[in-house]
Amino acid sequence: MNFSFRFGPNKIIRNTSFVQILFALALTAESFCEAETSPTTSRGPAITPGMRVTLSPEGVQAGGHTFTNRCQKPTPWQAQWIWQSSFQPKSEMVQFRKEFTLTSEPTQVSAWMSADVNYKLYVNGQLVSRGPADIGHDFVRPRTGPRWLYDYRDLTSYLHAGTNVITAEVFTNRFVDSNTTRSNNAFLFEAEVQSHGKPSLTIKTDKTWRCNPADWKSPSTQESRAWQSAGFNDSSWSPCVAVESAWTPLVASELPPMMEVRYPWRNVLKTNDTVKQDGQRFVFSGDGSFTVQFDRVIPAYPTLKVNGGSGATLKIVPGERLGQKTRTLSLKLGEGIQEFEYPYMDSFSVLRIEATNVTSPIEIQDIGAVFTSYPVTYKGSFECSDPELTRLWNATRWLNQICMHTLHLDSPNHQEPVACAGDYLIESIENYYTFGEPWLARQDLRKIGGILRQLEYKNFHTSYSLLWLQMLMAYYDYTGDIALVKELAPEVHGLLDTYASWRGKNGLISEAPNYMFMDWVTISGFGCHHPPAVIGQGYLTAFYYRGLRDAQRVAELTGDKSRAKNYNKIRGEVIKAFNRELWNANEGLYRDGKPFQTSVKPSEWLPADKNIETFSTQVNALAVLYDLAPKKNQSPIMDKLMARADLNTQP
Repeated sequence: MNFSFRFGPNKIIRNTSFVQILFALALTAESFCEAETSPTTSRGPAITPGMRVTLSPEGVQAGGHTFTNRCQKPTPWQAQWIWQSSFQPKSEMVQFRKEFTLTSEPTQVSAWMSADVNYKLYVNGQLVSRGPADIGHDFVRPRTGPRWLYDYRDLTSYLHAGTNVITAEVFTNRFVDSNTTRSNNAFLFEAEVQSHGKPSLTIKTDKTWRCNPADWKSPSTQESRAWQSAGFNDSSWSPCVAVESAWTPLVASELPPMMEVRYPWRNVLKTNDTVKQDGQRFVFSGDGSFTVQFDRVIPAYPTLKVNGGSGATLKIVPGERLGQKTRTLSLKLGEGIQEFEYPYMDSFSVLRIEATNVTSPIEIQDIGAVFTSYPVTYKGSFECSDPELTRLWNATRWLNQICMHTLHLDSPNHQEPVACAGDYLIESIENYYTFGEPWLARQDLRKIGGILRQLEYKNFHTSYSLLWLQMLMAYYDYTGDIALVKELAPEVHGLLDTYASWRGKNGLISEAPNYMFMDWVTISGFGCHHPPAVIGQGYLTAFYYRGLRDAQRVAELTGDKSRAKNYNKIRGEVIKAFNRELWNANEGLYRDGKPFQTSVKPSEWLPADKNIETFSTQVNALAVLYDLAPKKNQSPIMDKLMARADLNTQP
C-alpha cells in the first residue's frame, strides 16, 4: 500500500503512519456557491471583508484568506460596559443602538467589542459579527476562566458619510455548555473612525446608547427590524446605564472572524398530506410536518422565512441523523413575512419542521442553514492506493473542521467547555496536516493554561492536564513559537510540581485526587471514565513519564538547566518504579496498578479500591509508545494485545 501526505506546495510526507480512528461521513455534495454579499437584517451569513467563502462537493473553505493579528486594542478603553436599568423587566435578549453622523467617507474603522453572555452586532442593518470568542472554563468548576475576551473587527466597508447606526442583540442565557458568564450581563463596544483630513472619531458604549428588552424567540418582521436602521424613533427606549466591570482582565481574542455561508439542503425526506412542496417552498394547509436533509452533518444556524400562519406554532427539530434531535425550538407565528435564525450554532444533517394549531395556510418561503466554522483552506492532501483510506482522510478532515470554532469542540453537538485537552491534542495535530492553521491551538493553549493555574492544577479531567502539555509541544514543533512556550512555562512547572506531590511510596502516581480520564471502557466492573487507583495508577504514571520529558524540553528551551536536570532525574526514578511495580513476567504484560496503594479517600470520582489485578490495552500500549517498556519486550507486548480477546478496547 502506498500513500503520501501533501501539505502546501512544497511539503510532501510519504508513507507516514496514518492512524485515525474516526467515523466516516458521506461527502457527496453537488452544489457550489459563494458567500452572499447582499445585506441581510435578521439572518446570516455575517460577511467578513476579504474573506471569500466557497461551498463545493469537497467542503467549505475560505480559500486564500490570511489572518493578520491586529486584535490587540492599541489604546486604553474609553467605552463603558452598559446594560439596561434595573427597573427594566428582565429578558433573554436586550437590544442596543447608537446613531451617529460621519461628515466624510471613513478610511479605516477599527472596532473592539464583547458581551456577557453572547452578542450579534449589526452596522446599518448588516450582521457583521457574533461573539465574543469562547472565554473558557472547566467542566464543573467555576463557570468562568481567569480572563475575559474581546473581539476585533474591521468595519470600514460598512460605514459611510452621513447617518449611520450600530445595533446589537445581547443574549443573557448560556445556550450551550461552552458558553461562559460571570453572572452579570453587559455589552461593550468601541470603534475608532479615521477619515482623510479629519480628527479620529471614537464611537463607544456609554449612557447615550439606547436599549430595549426583547424576545429572541419571536420571528422578526420588516417592521420589527426597523430599529436596526438609521432614522428609527427610539424615544420609547430607555437610556443605558453604565455597569461596574466584572470582566477583568480583559484581553484580545487573537482569532479571525468565523466564516459563514448559506448551506443548501439536498433532499426532502418526509412530508404528509397537509404539506405541499413547490421547489424550495412548502405550504402547510393544516397541522403536519416535513423534513429536509443536508448532504452531511454541518455546524450551522438553522434559519426560516415564513409567510402567514398567525397563531400557529412552528417547531424546529435539528438532528445529526433521522429520528435523532439536538436542540429544538418552538416559535409562535404572527402575520405577514417573518424571519428567524437560531441565536446559537447547532449540529445537524436533517431539519424537521412541525406545524400545530394551523388555521390558515403557512408558506415556508425558505428553510436553510448558515454554516459556520473556523476559516480554513484545504492546504493538505492525502493520496493512497486504497480508496477507503483516501475517503477516511476526507471524512476526518471534515470532522475536524466542524469541531473548529472559537475553541476546539469535543463535538459540535455537545459543545462542552474547553476542558477536554485530550480531544484538542488530536484535533490540533490533524489541523496541522490538513489546514496548517496555528492560531486556534495557540488561543486554546493559553486558555487552558490560565484555567489550570486558576484551579491550582486540579482540573476536572485530571489526565487531560498532561495532554495539554503534549499539545503545547506539538504546537511548538509545528510553529517554532518559542514565545508561547516561554509564556506558559510557569504553568508547565506548576503542573509538574503538582504531579510530583501525587507520587506515592511506590514511586507511581498513586496519590492523585482521581484518575479521570482513562477511557470509556469498563474493566473488572469499573467504568474507566473515573477508575479506582488500582486501575488508574499505571496509565496516569505513563502520562506523567511523558509529561516529564515534555517539561524537560520546556526547561531546556527556556534555559532552565536546573529544572531540566531535575525532570530527567525523576524520569529515571519513574521508569524504574513502573517496571518494578507493574510488570508481570508470567503474563508478559504490565498490570494497571496495585491495590490499596493510595491514602486518598474514595469520593464521587474515585471509587474505592478492590483486591484485583487487571491488564489493559491502554496501559500496555502507553508503555510501548513512551518507551517505558524495554525494547526487547515491546513487540511481544503488542502481539499479546492484538491476540487477547478479553482485553476491552471498545466502549
